[in-house]
Amino acid sequence: MKKFLLLAAATLALAACTNDDEYVDNTPVAARITAGIGNSVSSRAAGTAWAKGDKIGITTLRGDESKYVNMEYTTENGDGKFAGTPMYFQDAQAEVTFTAYYPFTGTEGTAPDIVENNTRADQQTPENQPTFDYLWDNRVGKKGQPNINFEFAHRMSKITMTFQDGEGTHVNKIESYSFDGLVLEGTFDPATGEAKAKKMDTEKLTLNVNNVVSGSARPSIIVYPQTTAGQVVLHIVKEGQTYKCELAFPGGELRSGTDYQYTIRLNKTDAQVTESKINPWSSQTGSGDATME
Repeated sequence: MKKFLLLAAATLALAACTNDDEYVDNTPVAARITAGIGNSVSSRAAGTAWAKGDKIGITTLRGDESKYVNMEYTTENGDGKFAGTPMYFQDAQAEVTFTAYYPFTGTEGTAPDIVENNTRADQQTPENQPTFDYLWDNRVGKKGQPNINFEFAHRMSKITMTFQDGEGTHVNKIESYSFDGLVLEGTFDPATGEAKAKKMDTEKLTLNVNNVVSGSARPSIIVYPQTTAGQVVLHIVKEGQTYKCELAFPGGELRSGTDYQYTIRLNKTDAQVTESKINPWSSQTGSGDATME
């Protein structure tokens, strides 16, 4: 009987320890959110720092179950530290997938719709570009690892132009330049991070400029990833004269997260692509020639 009582006491003690452990495991722990772009917490849309009040949307998945949907998180100080309605881990062992996108859209608690937008000239301003420079990332966390450090990737494509003085001419006289052959409307899916151009006719995107500086990169344009029908044609207008230049993209494709950089030498009678690069955002090379129209 004494042995039985000792065994029962030990069993009760073990049960008590087990219950205590389960109670500790079920204590909720809040996820802590930071976010940057390409390993830098100070970098964001259109190549500038996070602005005070910038907002991202976060959704969690555990298996096929979503507990938190399109949670609105804000970096109040523009330092890449984001805060919003707390999201808690419950199970110590369960891994949770966090997906996030920028800029925030829709309503917290409701899955956002696919976003439609355009990249026409009135959108290509420093103020407007961040509204369609879509970013996306996903991370896995759990209760013992509650720090969720997003490293957002750009989902759009970027084209950057540099003009150089050539023989008998100065690029500061350029009045406008145009890209002919791009689709300027598209969609972004916050759930998957896919940005893509619509299936529609191409358009001409014209940027009016003044005081172009030789050798200095112009502000980039941001467009939807797409396959071009052949080469995109660049038209440069200077003192009433138009120069035509073909821009070749590797494989005829503008890829997500890629910066296509071209240097154009403008001469009195023609223009030449003297250098082309592709940088991350991602970098590759292309080539082309130009003639006066």
